[in-house]
Amino acid sequence: QTYKNYEICLADDNSKNPETISTLKFYADNYKSIKIVYRAKNGNISAASNSALAISTGDYIVLMDDDDVIPKQALYKIVKVINNNRIWRK
Repeated sequence: QTYKNYEICLADDNSKNPETISTLKFYADNYKSIKIVYRAKNGNISAASNSALAISTGDYIVLMDDDDVIPKQALYKIVKVINNNRIWRK
């Protein structure tokens, strides 16, 4: 992403694949913008989404599935629209 002030909150929905766990840990250990919650019980997409939301700290949320892709300027354009339309701006 061209916009850099974001966090990625991932929920591992009780994966049994060691390679998946290893990959998640690698990214969490090497990228400060990535946070991961490891669920003890599989809860499918709604429970996993709620778990990821619970560890987020931002004011705005974009929900994505594991096969979603967004253009590299997507977050920048979203923030631009938000900043240009703040009704509470002083």
